[in-house]
Amino acid sequence: MSEFEPRDPGADEDPDTAALDPDPPAPRNANELAGGRGREAKFRPTRYTLDQLGKMQPAFPTDGELDPAEVATRWQAWLVERNRRGTIIAFWLTIVIYPAFALLDVLMVDRSLWPVVFAARGLVVAWTLWLGFTSRRPLFVRGWLAFTCTHALMLSFGISTMVAFVGGFRTPYYAGINLTMVGVGLLFIWPLRAAVVTYSLAIASYVIPSAASATVEDWAAGAPHLFFLVATATVVTAAHGFAYRAAYRRLVDQMTIEKTKANLEQANDKLKTLDKFKSQFFANITHELKTPLAMVLAPLELLIDGELGAVTDEQRGTLKSMLRSGMKLLKLIGDLLDLSKLEESRIRLRIQQADLTE
Repeated sequence: MSEFEPRDPGADEDPDTAALDPDPPAPRNANELAGGRGREAKFRPTRYTLDQLGKMQPAFPTDGELDPAEVATRWQAWLVERNRRGTIIAFWLTIVIYPAFALLDVLMVDRSLWPVVFAARGLVVAWTLWLGFTSRRPLFVRGWLAFTCTHALMLSFGISTMVAFVGGFRTPYYAGINLTMVGVGLLFIWPLRAAVVTYSLAIASYVIPSAASATVEDWAAGAPHLFFLVATATVVTAAHGFAYRAAYRRLVDQMTIEKTKANLEQANDKLKTLDKFKSQFFANITHELKTPLAMVLAPLELLIDGELGAVTDEQRGTLKSMLRSGMKLLKLIGDLLDLSKLEESRIRLRIQQADLTE
């Protein structure tokens, strides 16, 4: 693991964060993670332990229903893809803008120092070309944090080298380090510790080479420059910490929504199954009730009509009451059958002409 890893997630921090601007969703498989070019990046989360994966997460808890290993894997995959895109943008910006500043070197730098200045710019451009090639390779998946931090340091070291040779604290070339820190803050998502170390080294690269030969007047002239560098580093570092935590919180929320959606879909499927069983139950039970009821009603009618022997008026009245109750029960059973057919969409509307006066 890199020295720029975030602190252990067991630390106590405030989990409240704001939403981050929309970013590409976390890739779900190795093909997406590899960017669709070059060799397939075999990103295998199982090679890491839970403790190692946990170190890549901000130090606030996730939803209790989420699997910590799954959250850590998705978070690592999202960081790789997000910083890969930032690296590609940084590649094109460096290739276009960094050499263009050579025109400024020709105007401001003594001709005798051109070899040093151009060599520094050439070294940075060569590193950028290699990084652009590596960003599409499996190596970037394993070391994205080290590569992106090193890129920021290479840009700063190149500018600091020119500062030391061109004029020390008095030269306005320090603004290039400011530009680098702001650009890196916009392009990359880093844990807070990585940002602190990287920007501290960038400022040190500006101070140390020029401090050895600086006079009191040089320090006085460079104090405003150093103040703006430290202020910029502080603001950008805070932005890194906020963006890192906000992105993690958003990913957890997204996974919570996905899990809730899956649970709701599963519950809906179960409800549909239960509803189907209910309809089948109604259909079966009504059929089972209708058949024996019909066997009871038929003999009652025969008894009332006297076809099975003579009955008294009192007995006939009782039999008629039993028949009426049986017919009501038969109608209720028929309604239940119609209801089960209606739920299964088996009832069809029959349209025919009728005389409303009748």
